[in-house]
Amino acid sequence: MRVEPGGDRQTHDRKLRRTAYHRGVKAQLVASIELGGRGARHVAKVEGRLLVVTDDAVHEVAGDTLVPMIASIDVIDLSRHLVLTPRHLVEIGGATHALPPLDGAMPQALVALPDGAIVAVCEPRDKAAAAVLRLGRDGRLIWRTATPPPAALLETRSLRLADGVETPGPPLEATQWTMFRGNLCVSGDRVLAVFADAQRTGIAVAYGLDLATGALVYTTPAAPYDQLAPGPLDGQFVLGVQGYGAFRSVLVDRDGRALLHWDSQGISISRDPLRVLEMENVSPSRCRIATLGRDGSVHHGAHLPGYHTSPVVVAPDGAAVFWRNNAVMRASPDGDRIERLLETPTRARAWSDGFAGRAPGRVALALSARGVVDGALSERYRLFVIDLVA
Repeated sequence: MRVEPGGDRQTHDRKLRRTAYHRGVKAQLVASIELGGRGARHVAKVEGRLLVVTDDAVHEVAGDTLVPMIASIDVIDLSRHLVLTPRHLVEIGGATHALPPLDGAMPQALVALPDGAIVAVCEPRDKAAAAVLRLGRDGRLIWRTATPPPAALLETRSLRLADGVETPGPPLEATQWTMFRGNLCVSGDRVLAVFADAQRTGIAVAYGLDLATGALVYTTPAAPYDQLAPGPLDGQFVLGVQGYGAFRSVLVDRDGRALLHWDSQGISISRDPLRVLEMENVSPSRCRIATLGRDGSVHHGAHLPGYHTSPVVVAPDGAAVFWRNNAVMRASPDGDRIERLLETPTRARAWSDGFAGRAPGRVALALSARGVVDGALSERYRLFVIDLVA
Protein backbone atom coordinates (compact mmCIF):
# COMPACT_ATOMS: atom_id res chain seq x y z
CA MET A 1 0.00 0.00 0.00
CA ARG A 2 1.53 3.36 -1.04
CA VAL A 3 0.56 6.70 0.49
CA GLU A 4 1.03 9.97 -1.38
CA PRO A 5 0.47 13.20 0.59
CA GLY A 6 -1.77 15.82 -0.93
CA GLY A 7 1.20 17.96 -1.97
CA ASP A 8 2.95 15.14 -3.86
CA ARG A 9 3.37 15.83 -7.60
CA GLN A 10 3.28 12.30 -8.99
CA THR A 11 2.82 12.31 -12.76
CA HIS A 12 -0.40 10.29 -12.79
CA ASP A 13 -2.04 12.79 -10.40
CA ARG A 14 -1.06 16.03 -12.12
CA LYS A 15 -4.60 16.50 -13.39
CA LEU A 16 -5.97 16.33 -9.85
CA ARG A 17 -6.87 19.79 -8.61
CA ARG A 18 -5.53 19.93 -5.08
CA THR A 19 -7.82 22.75 -3.94
CA ALA A 20 -11.03 24.20 -5.36
CA TYR A 21 -13.19 27.11 -4.22
CA HIS A 22 -16.85 27.46 -5.17
CA ARG A 23 -19.41 29.74 -3.51
CA GLY A 24 -17.31 29.84 -0.33
CA VAL A 25 -16.88 26.02 -0.12
CA LYS A 26 -13.29 24.74 -0.18
CA ALA A 27 -12.27 21.16 -0.97
CA GLN A 28 -8.66 20.30 -0.23
CA LEU A 29 -6.92 17.00 -0.91
CA VAL A 30 -5.22 15.68 2.22
CA ALA A 31 -3.92 12.36 0.86
CA SER A 32 -4.09 10.04 -2.12
CA ILE A 33 -3.59 6.45 -0.99
CA GLU A 34 -2.88 3.76 -3.57
CA LEU A 35 -4.55 0.48 -2.60
CA GLY A 36 -3.39 -1.52 -5.61
CA GLY A 37 -5.57 -4.53 -6.30
CA ARG A 38 -7.18 -4.58 -2.87
CA GLY A 39 -10.67 -3.15 -3.19
CA ALA A 40 -11.98 -0.60 -0.73
CA ARG A 41 -15.44 -2.12 -0.46
CA HIS A 42 -16.84 0.07 2.32
CA VAL A 43 -16.14 3.50 3.76
CA ALA A 44 -17.93 4.54 6.95
CA LYS A 45 -17.82 7.08 9.74
CA VAL A 46 -18.01 5.34 13.12
CA GLU A 47 -17.96 7.29 16.38
CA GLY A 48 -16.04 10.16 14.78
CA ARG A 49 -13.54 7.90 12.98
CA LEU A 50 -13.29 7.31 9.23
CA LEU A 51 -13.02 3.58 8.51
CA VAL A 52 -12.07 1.89 5.26
CA VAL A 53 -12.72 -1.79 4.61
CA THR A 54 -10.50 -3.53 2.07
CA ASP A 55 -10.69 -7.16 0.99
CA ASP A 56 -8.71 -8.31 4.00
CA ALA A 57 -8.85 -5.75 6.81
CA VAL A 58 -10.57 -2.80 8.46
CA HIS A 59 -8.47 0.36 8.56
CA GLU A 60 -8.81 3.74 10.25
CA VAL A 61 -7.91 6.87 8.28
CA ALA A 62 -5.24 8.64 10.34
CA GLY A 63 -4.08 11.84 8.67
CA ASP A 64 -2.55 10.81 5.38
CA THR A 65 -2.23 7.10 6.11
CA LEU A 66 -4.27 4.00 6.99
CA VAL A 67 -3.89 2.18 10.31
CA PRO A 68 -5.14 -1.45 10.44
CA MET A 69 -7.77 -1.97 13.14
CA ILE A 70 -8.92 -5.51 12.35
CA ALA A 71 -6.59 -7.63 10.21
CA SER A 72 -7.19 -10.89 8.33
CA ILE A 73 -10.95 -10.46 8.15
CA ASP A 74 -13.36 -11.28 5.33
CA VAL A 75 -15.92 -8.48 5.48
CA ILE A 76 -19.41 -9.01 4.07
CA ASP A 77 -20.92 -5.72 5.26
CA LEU A 78 -20.40 -2.91 7.74
CA SER A 79 -23.09 -0.91 9.56
CA ARG A 80 -22.29 1.69 12.17
CA HIS A 81 -20.13 -0.05 14.81
CA LEU A 82 -20.61 -3.64 13.53
CA VAL A 83 -18.78 -5.72 10.93
CA LEU A 84 -20.40 -8.79 9.38
CA THR A 85 -18.21 -11.71 8.28
CA PRO A 86 -19.25 -15.17 6.99
CA ARG A 87 -19.29 -16.54 10.54
CA HIS A 88 -19.09 -13.66 13.00
CA LEU A 89 -20.49 -10.34 14.09
CA VAL A 90 -17.58 -8.12 15.14
CA GLU A 91 -17.88 -4.98 17.25
CA ILE A 92 -15.36 -2.37 16.15
CA GLY A 93 -13.10 -1.95 19.16
CA GLY A 94 -15.05 -4.63 21.02
CA ALA A 95 -15.98 -8.29 21.12
CA THR A 96 -16.42 -10.87 18.36
CA HIS A 97 -19.60 -12.98 18.42
CA ALA A 98 -20.27 -16.17 16.49
CA LEU A 99 -23.31 -16.13 14.22
CA PRO A 100 -26.02 -18.72 14.94
CA PRO A 101 -26.24 -21.77 12.63
CA LEU A 102 -27.30 -20.59 9.16
CA ASP A 103 -28.16 -24.00 7.67
CA GLY A 104 -25.89 -23.55 4.68
CA ALA A 105 -26.90 -19.96 3.91
CA MET A 106 -24.40 -17.10 3.71
CA PRO A 107 -24.74 -13.61 5.26
CA GLN A 108 -25.43 -10.91 2.67
CA ALA A 109 -26.41 -7.67 4.41
CA LEU A 110 -26.34 -6.02 7.83
CA VAL A 111 -28.21 -3.25 9.64
CA ALA A 112 -26.88 -2.41 13.10
CA LEU A 113 -29.37 -1.79 15.93
CA PRO A 114 -28.65 -0.21 19.33
CA ASP A 115 -29.05 -3.66 20.93
CA GLY A 116 -27.95 -5.99 18.12
CA ALA A 117 -28.40 -6.35 14.38
CA ILE A 118 -30.59 -7.40 11.48
CA VAL A 119 -28.87 -9.80 9.08
CA ALA A 120 -30.09 -11.15 5.74
CA VAL A 121 -28.86 -14.54 4.50
CA CYS A 122 -29.32 -16.59 1.35
CA GLU A 123 -27.88 -19.43 -0.72
CA PRO A 124 -28.19 -18.87 -4.50
CA ARG A 125 -28.46 -22.62 -5.18
CA ASP A 126 -31.20 -23.05 -2.58
CA LYS A 127 -33.95 -20.47 -2.98
CA ALA A 128 -35.69 -21.63 0.20
CA ALA A 129 -32.63 -20.70 2.31
CA ALA A 130 -33.29 -16.95 2.05
CA ALA A 131 -34.13 -15.46 5.44
CA VAL A 132 -33.88 -12.42 7.69
CA LEU A 133 -32.55 -12.74 11.25
CA ARG A 134 -32.55 -10.49 14.27
CA LEU A 135 -29.56 -11.00 16.55
CA GLY A 136 -28.87 -9.73 20.04
CA ARG A 137 -25.74 -7.74 20.80
CA ASP A 138 -24.03 -11.01 21.78
CA GLY A 139 -24.95 -12.67 18.47
CA ARG A 140 -27.77 -14.83 19.90
CA LEU A 141 -30.74 -15.45 17.62
CA ILE A 142 -33.91 -13.56 18.58
CA TRP A 143 -35.97 -14.49 15.51
CA ARG A 144 -35.54 -15.85 12.01
CA THR A 145 -38.08 -15.38 9.21
CA ALA A 146 -37.90 -17.27 5.94
CA THR A 147 -38.21 -15.15 2.77
CA PRO A 148 -38.40 -17.64 -0.12
CA PRO A 149 -39.52 -16.43 -3.56
CA PRO A 150 -43.14 -16.75 -4.64
CA ALA A 151 -44.02 -19.73 -6.80
CA ALA A 152 -44.28 -17.37 -9.79
CA LEU A 153 -42.58 -14.00 -10.02
CA LEU A 154 -44.62 -12.84 -13.00
CA GLU A 155 -47.31 -14.16 -15.24
CA THR A 156 -46.33 -14.25 -18.92
CA ARG A 157 -48.27 -14.02 -22.15
CA SER A 158 -47.72 -15.86 -25.44
CA LEU A 159 -48.74 -14.60 -28.89
CA ARG A 160 -50.32 -17.11 -31.27
CA LEU A 161 -48.93 -16.34 -34.70
CA ALA A 162 -51.89 -17.94 -36.47
CA ASP A 163 -54.52 -15.47 -35.21
CA GLY A 164 -52.52 -12.89 -33.23
CA VAL A 165 -54.28 -13.74 -29.97
CA GLU A 166 -52.39 -13.50 -26.67
CA THR A 167 -52.78 -16.44 -24.32
CA PRO A 168 -51.39 -17.14 -20.82
CA GLY A 169 -47.83 -18.42 -20.95
CA PRO A 170 -45.74 -20.31 -18.42
CA PRO A 171 -45.17 -18.35 -15.18
CA LEU A 172 -41.77 -16.77 -14.70
CA GLU A 173 -39.98 -18.47 -11.81
CA ALA A 174 -36.94 -17.33 -9.85
CA THR A 175 -33.77 -19.27 -10.60
CA GLN A 176 -31.83 -17.74 -7.67
CA TRP A 177 -32.92 -15.64 -4.72
CA THR A 178 -30.27 -13.24 -3.47
CA MET A 179 -29.82 -9.85 -1.87
CA PHE A 180 -27.54 -6.96 -2.70
CA ARG A 181 -25.87 -4.79 -0.08
CA GLY A 182 -28.20 -1.89 0.73
CA ASN A 183 -31.42 -3.84 0.17
CA LEU A 184 -32.07 -4.22 3.89
CA CYS A 185 -33.58 -1.29 5.80
CA VAL A 186 -35.18 -0.47 9.16
CA SER A 187 -37.79 2.24 9.68
CA GLY A 188 -39.49 2.52 13.06
CA ASP A 189 -40.94 -0.88 13.99
CA ARG A 190 -40.57 -2.35 10.49
CA VAL A 191 -37.82 -4.12 8.56
CA LEU A 192 -37.87 -4.19 4.76
CA ALA A 193 -35.78 -6.80 2.92
CA VAL A 194 -35.58 -6.92 -0.87
CA PHE A 195 -34.59 -10.26 -2.44
CA ALA A 196 -34.22 -10.62 -6.20
CA ASP A 197 -33.78 -13.06 -9.07
CA ALA A 198 -30.67 -11.00 -9.72
CA GLN A 199 -28.73 -13.21 -12.11
CA ARG A 200 -31.49 -13.64 -14.67
CA THR A 201 -34.38 -11.17 -14.55
CA GLY A 202 -33.65 -8.65 -11.81
CA ILE A 203 -37.25 -9.04 -10.62
CA ALA A 204 -37.55 -8.71 -6.84
CA VAL A 205 -39.99 -8.88 -3.95
CA ALA A 206 -39.82 -6.79 -0.76
CA TYR A 207 -40.71 -8.42 2.56
CA GLY A 208 -42.06 -6.20 5.35
CA LEU A 209 -41.34 -7.67 8.80
CA ASP A 210 -42.21 -6.66 12.33
CA LEU A 211 -39.00 -5.57 14.06
CA ALA A 212 -39.94 -6.98 17.48
CA THR A 213 -41.27 -10.41 16.48
CA GLY A 214 -40.07 -11.05 12.92
CA ALA A 215 -43.64 -11.69 11.78
CA LEU A 216 -44.17 -11.25 8.05
CA VAL A 217 -46.54 -8.27 7.75
CA TYR A 218 -46.63 -7.91 3.95
CA THR A 219 -44.92 -8.61 0.66
CA THR A 220 -44.87 -6.20 -2.26
CA PRO A 221 -45.80 -7.02 -5.86
CA ALA A 222 -42.86 -8.37 -7.88
CA ALA A 223 -40.97 -5.60 -9.71
CA PRO A 224 -37.40 -4.55 -10.67
CA TYR A 225 -36.76 -2.76 -7.37
CA ASP A 226 -33.67 -0.57 -7.10
CA GLN A 227 -33.09 2.05 -4.38
CA LEU A 228 -34.52 1.62 -0.86
CA ALA A 229 -34.82 4.15 1.97
CA PRO A 230 -36.94 4.99 5.04
CA GLY A 231 -40.01 7.11 4.31
CA PRO A 232 -40.98 10.44 5.91
CA LEU A 233 -42.60 8.68 8.89
CA ASP A 234 -41.31 5.76 10.94
CA GLY A 235 -42.61 2.48 9.55
CA GLN A 236 -42.73 3.86 5.99
CA PHE A 237 -40.35 3.04 3.12
CA VAL A 238 -39.61 4.52 -0.28
CA LEU A 239 -39.01 1.81 -2.89
CA GLY A 240 -37.44 2.75 -6.22
CA VAL A 241 -38.38 0.78 -9.35
CA GLN A 242 -36.15 0.80 -12.43
CA GLY A 243 -36.15 -1.46 -15.47
CA TYR A 244 -38.50 -2.99 -18.04
CA GLY A 245 -39.62 0.54 -18.91
CA ALA A 246 -40.35 1.51 -15.29
CA PHE A 247 -38.78 4.50 -13.54
CA ARG A 248 -40.71 5.38 -10.41
CA SER A 249 -40.80 5.41 -6.61
CA VAL A 250 -43.56 4.18 -4.34
CA LEU A 251 -44.17 5.13 -0.70
CA VAL A 252 -45.49 2.21 1.36
CA ASP A 253 -46.86 2.43 4.90
CA ARG A 254 -46.18 0.09 7.82
CA ASP A 255 -48.79 -2.35 6.49
CA GLY A 256 -47.49 -2.35 2.92
CA ARG A 257 -50.17 -0.10 1.44
CA ALA A 258 -48.96 2.07 -1.44
CA LEU A 259 -49.62 5.70 -0.45
CA LEU A 260 -47.97 7.65 -3.27
CA HIS A 261 -46.20 7.12 -6.58
CA TRP A 262 -43.66 9.40 -8.28
CA ASP A 263 -42.12 9.25 -11.76
CA SER A 264 -38.61 9.31 -10.33
CA GLN A 265 -36.27 7.12 -8.30
CA GLY A 266 -32.78 7.37 -6.87
CA ILE A 267 -30.46 7.65 -3.86
CA SER A 268 -32.23 9.23 -0.89
CA ILE A 269 -30.87 12.58 0.35
CA SER A 270 -33.58 13.55 2.83
CA ARG A 271 -36.80 12.12 4.29
CA ASP A 272 -38.76 15.36 4.67
CA PRO A 273 -38.91 16.71 2.06
CA LEU A 274 -38.29 13.53 0.10
CA ARG A 275 -35.34 14.28 -2.17
CA VAL A 276 -33.27 11.89 -4.29
CA LEU A 277 -30.31 11.83 -6.64
CA GLU A 278 -31.94 10.16 -9.61
CA MET A 279 -30.40 6.89 -10.79
CA GLU A 280 -31.26 5.61 -14.26
CA ASN A 281 -29.47 3.15 -16.55
CA VAL A 282 -29.34 5.62 -19.44
CA SER A 283 -26.36 7.34 -21.03
CA PRO A 284 -26.01 10.24 -21.67
CA SER A 285 -27.51 11.09 -18.32
CA ARG A 286 -31.06 12.39 -17.99
CA CYS A 287 -30.84 12.28 -14.20
CA ARG A 288 -31.49 15.25 -11.96
CA ILE A 289 -31.86 15.99 -8.28
CA ALA A 290 -35.55 15.40 -7.68
CA THR A 291 -37.83 16.54 -4.87
CA LEU A 292 -40.84 14.23 -4.45
CA GLY A 293 -43.93 16.20 -3.47
CA ARG A 294 -46.65 15.02 -1.10
CA ASP A 295 -49.15 15.30 -3.98
CA GLY A 296 -47.19 12.91 -6.22
CA SER A 297 -45.50 15.73 -8.13
CA VAL A 298 -41.78 15.77 -8.95
CA HIS A 299 -39.67 18.94 -8.92
CA HIS A 300 -36.58 18.40 -11.06
CA GLY A 301 -33.56 20.43 -9.97
CA ALA A 302 -29.97 20.41 -11.19
CA HIS A 303 -28.85 18.04 -13.93
CA LEU A 304 -26.43 15.23 -12.95
CA PRO A 305 -23.75 14.71 -15.60
CA GLY A 306 -21.98 11.37 -15.92
CA TYR A 307 -23.23 7.96 -14.84
CA HIS A 308 -21.71 6.33 -11.72
CA THR A 309 -22.62 7.91 -8.36
CA SER A 310 -21.06 7.32 -4.93
CA PRO A 311 -22.95 7.19 -1.65
CA VAL A 312 -24.00 10.62 -0.36
CA VAL A 313 -22.86 12.66 2.64
CA VAL A 314 -25.56 15.10 3.77
CA ALA A 315 -24.52 18.32 5.50
CA PRO A 316 -26.48 19.83 8.43
CA ASP A 317 -27.97 22.46 6.09
CA GLY A 318 -29.30 19.78 3.71
CA ALA A 319 -26.61 20.12 1.06
CA ALA A 320 -25.49 16.80 -0.44
CA VAL A 321 -21.87 15.94 -1.24
CA PHE A 322 -21.07 13.00 -3.50
CA TRP A 323 -18.75 11.80 -6.28
CA ARG A 324 -19.94 11.65 -9.88
CA ASN A 325 -18.55 12.41 -13.34
CA ASN A 326 -14.94 12.29 -12.07
CA ALA A 327 -15.42 14.96 -9.41
CA VAL A 328 -16.53 15.50 -5.84
CA MET A 329 -19.72 17.53 -6.15
CA ARG A 330 -21.96 19.54 -3.84
CA ALA A 331 -25.69 19.93 -4.42
CA SER A 332 -27.34 22.95 -2.82
CA PRO A 333 -29.89 22.28 -0.03
CA ASP A 334 -32.79 22.93 -2.42
CA GLY A 335 -31.27 20.65 -5.10
CA ASP A 336 -31.32 23.37 -7.76
CA ARG A 337 -27.55 23.92 -8.08
CA ILE A 338 -24.48 21.68 -8.33
CA GLU A 339 -20.85 22.72 -7.78
CA ARG A 340 -17.79 20.69 -8.76
CA LEU A 341 -15.57 20.87 -5.70
CA LEU A 342 -12.60 18.69 -6.62
CA GLU A 343 -11.66 16.91 -9.83
CA THR A 344 -10.38 13.33 -9.60
CA PRO A 345 -8.15 11.48 -12.09
CA THR A 346 -9.94 10.32 -15.23
CA ARG A 347 -7.72 7.30 -15.87
CA ALA A 348 -9.65 4.31 -17.17
CA ARG A 349 -13.29 3.72 -16.23
CA ALA A 350 -13.91 4.86 -12.67
CA TRP A 351 -16.70 4.35 -10.14
CA SER A 352 -17.16 4.59 -6.38
CA ASP A 353 -19.05 2.46 -3.87
CA GLY A 354 -17.43 4.14 -0.85
CA PHE A 355 -17.81 7.73 0.35
CA ALA A 356 -18.29 8.85 3.96
CA GLY A 357 -17.43 11.55 6.47
CA ARG A 358 -18.74 14.97 7.40
CA ALA A 359 -19.53 18.04 5.31
CA PRO A 360 -18.05 20.39 6.31
CA GLY A 361 -15.29 18.21 7.70
CA ARG A 362 -13.17 15.32 6.49
CA VAL A 363 -14.41 12.76 3.97
CA ALA A 364 -12.89 9.64 2.43
CA LEU A 365 -13.60 8.64 -1.17
CA ALA A 366 -12.82 5.12 -2.42
CA LEU A 367 -12.38 5.16 -6.18
CA SER A 368 -12.19 2.07 -8.38
CA ALA A 369 -10.89 2.01 -11.95
CA ARG A 370 -10.91 -0.78 -14.50
CA GLY A 371 -8.43 -0.87 -17.35
CA VAL A 372 -5.94 -2.95 -19.30
CA VAL A 373 -2.51 -3.40 -17.71
CA ASP A 374 0.12 -5.45 -19.57
CA GLY A 375 -2.57 -6.77 -21.87
CA ALA A 376 -4.85 -7.98 -19.07
CA LEU A 377 -7.99 -6.42 -17.64
CA SER A 378 -7.46 -5.39 -14.03
CA GLU A 379 -8.98 -3.21 -11.34
CA ARG A 380 -7.07 -0.68 -9.29
CA TYR A 381 -8.25 1.05 -6.14
CA ARG A 382 -7.39 4.41 -4.62
CA LEU A 383 -8.53 6.26 -1.53
CA PHE A 384 -8.75 10.06 -1.43
CA VAL A 385 -8.86 11.85 1.93
CA ILE A 386 -10.41 15.30 1.48
CA ASP A 387 -11.18 18.21 3.78
CA LEU A 388 -14.36 20.16 3.06
CA VAL A 389 -14.41 23.61 4.62
CA ALA A 390 -17.35 26.03 4.43
